[in-house]
Amino acid sequence: MKRTAILVVICVVAVVSSISGVERMPAPQEPHNAEWFYVTGFVMKPGAYALQPEMTVQMGIAIAGGLTERGSNRGIRIARMVDGQRVDIDVELSTIVQASDTILVRQRLQ
Repeated sequence: MKRTAILVVICVVAVVSSISGVERMPAPQEPHNAEWFYVTGFVMKPGAYALQPEMTVQMGIAIAGGLTERGSNRGIRIARMVDGQRVDIDVELSTIVQASDTILVRQRLQ
């Protein structure tokens, strides 16, 4: 009886999540000791990703599925912690991403 009830609850949560449009970030497949970076804004799959050596902003955006049709490859910024303070930095697509950086992709002007 308990197993059936748990299974029903899991199924209901999955259905409600898919109906409500709530997107769940998939569990990372990388080791727990990996360094992470984040991509947010007008990209296809915003979220957290494992940082690779010498990764550029352009590579990070590509890993996040690329720009949405409304996303712009201009005016991209990185939010980075410097001396305990969050600093927003204007970057180029060739800028190297550091651990814990958040790539911020803006909306394209119409």
